[in-house]
Amino acid sequence: MKKAIFTAVIASLVLTAGCGQSASPAKKNKDKAESVTEKITDAKTTSEDVLSEYGLTDDDEDEYDDESYDDDDEDSYDDEENDAEYQFDTGYVSAERTMEIDDKKRSIAPDADGFIIEDGIMYDYVGKEHDVVIPDSVTEIAEMACWSNDDIETLYIPSSVKIIRQCAFWSCASLKSVRAEEGLEAIAGSTFWSCAALEDAFLPQSLNKMGDSVFWAIDGITIHAPNGSYAKKYASEAGIKCDNDY
Repeated sequence: MKKAIFTAVIASLVLTAGCGQSASPAKKNKDKAESVTEKITDAKTTSEDVLSEYGLTDDDEDEYDDESYDDDDEDSYDDEENDAEYQFDTGYVSAERTMEIDDKKRSIAPDADGFIIEDGIMYDYVGKEHDVVIPDSVTEIAEMACWSNDDIETLYIPSSVKIIRQCAFWSCASLKSVRAEEGLEAIAGSTFWSCAALEDAFLPQSLNKMGDSVFWAIDGITIHAPNGSYAKKYASEAGIKCDNDY
């Protein structure tokens, strides 16, 4: 910070050295020396004032300037984001995966019912029905498959579906009820995040893995799951109302 101020001061002196009234070389040198001293003093005071404003001292600044960036920290962060378990738990979807999903949605023609499906993976629903029944040809629901779909009010997930990926139904504002049949094994993080109208989620005994924040930003939801099931334990630990009326 101070280095930048001093540099600016010196640059200013160089630019203005030839300006002003005519004087003897000795007088010019004396005036220049006095000017430099005055400006450096002002710069130091300004620098100290700025540092003080942020609760810092010169030693803090020097220590900060001397810190070196560790490439290993960046590599560790990248490795974590590329880790499948990290993505599942947190609901994180990489930019590359987002582009892949978008490409699938553009390139695959929807079936007669409005579902975009390839190789058993459902990438989107573009129909306008309010009561949506996932086809039993689907084994996986992709990341962000139906995110921000405001048409879906009830959702039926057949036993063929084994996993629902991150943010699949994120912010579906009209979604009120979800029922998943026995066979579903995993629901990734943020799947139903911010589905504000969601009141009931019927989850099967077969479910054995759920990510963080599956039902975040929802008030008044009840999870219906068999006694002793993973889903009921998840609800209890997350502070979500639950019963065994599955």
